[in-house]
Amino acid sequence: MISLAILLWVASAFAGADPWVSAAPGQVRVGLHSGFPWHGADVIYAPRGPVAVTGHVETARFQRTEVRAGVQRPWVVSPKWSVLTVATVGGVHQEGEVSRQGPQVGAVFMVTRLGRVEPFFSLHDRELFSLQSVQTLTRVGEETQWTAARYSSRGGSLGMRVPIQTQWCLNVAIQAGSVDSAFAIPSLLLGMSWRSKE
Repeated sequence: MISLAILLWVASAFAGADPWVSAAPGQVRVGLHSGFPWHGADVIYAPRGPVAVTGHVETARFQRTEVRAGVQRPWVVSPKWSVLTVATVGGVHQEGEVSRQGPQVGAVFMVTRLGRVEPFFSLHDRELFSLQSVQTLTRVGEETQWTAARYSSRGGSLGMRVPIQTQWCLNVAIQAGSVDSAFAIPSLLLGMSWRSKE
């Protein structure tokens, strides 16, 4: 508890005034996060205006890998509140006893309270269209048939961004929900983000 208070005090002393909810025009942001079971990296670039392009790669226990690219836009509701919307496309590859592979589309809705420390709440929905091959031995040889199934990964995150310096920010979040239409154990994520100067 004391360490958290010291961290917040340091953050308020060194943090810049620019919000971390999204990249500013001409800015690049890179982030790394780790937890259980997810680890990942992301990059955000806003070429001009409020709309930014994003790239994400995540892995769960190095057995499931998700790669996503998308666009995001912040909407400033008031001087203290911001809403962020994100749309993504990508793919999933999962090995092990339960295999999954196929294209994925997703959306994120996030509400952030702006300030020196930025608490946030987000909801996400990712739809996986999994493709699986089944090989059947026939008189003329092997035949391969493809089957498709749709799986939903839905949930939410509660966390906060704690700026350490103008270009560095600590990210802490807890995430809960479902993965591939099945309940998933809540995960705790800890990450660090860096942003370029505008």
